[in-house]
Amino acid sequence: MKRRLVSWGVVLGMVCALILLVFVAVVERGGEAWRGITWGYGRLRWCTSWPEFCRTDRAELKVNFGIYDPQGGFLESRMMAVEHEYLLWDRFQEGDAKRFLESAGKKNRWLMITVEPWVVKPGEDMLAAVAQGDYDLLVDNICREIGELDKPVFLRWGQEMERVTGRYPWAVPDGEKYIKAFRYFVNKCRGWVKEGYYVWSPAGDKGLENYWPGADVVDYVGLSVYQLPAWDQDNFGKVRSFGEVVGEKYPRVERYEKPIMVAELGVTGSKKFQRGWMEMALGEMGNFPLLKTVVYFNAKDSEGAWEEKYGVPDWHIASEVFD
Repeated sequence: MKRRLVSWGVVLGMVCALILLVFVAVVERGGEAWRGITWGYGRLRWCTSWPEFCRTDRAELKVNFGIYDPQGGFLESRMMAVEHEYLLWDRFQEGDAKRFLESAGKKNRWLMITVEPWVVKPGEDMLAAVAQGDYDLLVDNICREIGELDKPVFLRWGQEMERVTGRYPWAVPDGEKYIKAFRYFVNKCRGWVKEGYYVWSPAGDKGLENYWPGADVVDYVGLSVYQLPAWDQDNFGKVRSFGEVVGEKYPRVERYEKPIMVAELGVTGSKKFQRGWMEMALGEMGNFPLLKTVVYFNAKDSEGAWEEKYGVPDWHIASEVFD
């Protein structure tokens, strides 16, 4: 009995010593200590269970943040430097761009406009029509209005073009068609917009290189990063972190030596999961030197964007996650 008591005493002492060491490490190094300790024990699972232990010091972040926020959940957020809006050019009305800029200006944010070139005339080859000038009046009207605002603006045209799923009419197997239309739009728009920064924005998938329009018409490269846990489990057998997702896409675009933005970011799940996933993401962003801006998509997705079994993901997130 005495021997057993001695044994348990040793074990208890070791446990207490370990707890003390962890406590000292946290005091000395803050959240970084916890991040180091949890690498070998499923860091993502740890962070999504106890987000407070994975918090990243916001003062250390080297990226700007932006938001697409149609419901206004981030109206008061001071962390957002960019306001993102979508302009569907088949529905364009005079004053749309002015309204976007006024909204961004009230919050002291830069404006990013994603111009979606939907087909105006049913059945036409839209990309070919753009490249041969059939859409000149529409392009001129849009770009003239943006130019008259006389403010810097990111212009993102025809996103996720390498995903040929039938969702977007500009996402076609023939990369050359897309390239000609993209180049035509940028060169046409430059005649109106003095401070336009043009964003070529693939999803980040294999084959994106077939749609590269050339360094002379691209100022930023955009990527799309969405975390839908059920989809990840079905396709990868696990839920991936921001670093894993971007780590797959980043090498495909860093060769272009342009600043990179995540033009669309979303994560769905419980509030605790979202917060933990984002805390880990914030800590991983510094691993990608060309990454300069991250824009969150704070809305529900479009109908049919994902397979039916996944429903319509809701990417809404609490603004406090970024504070």
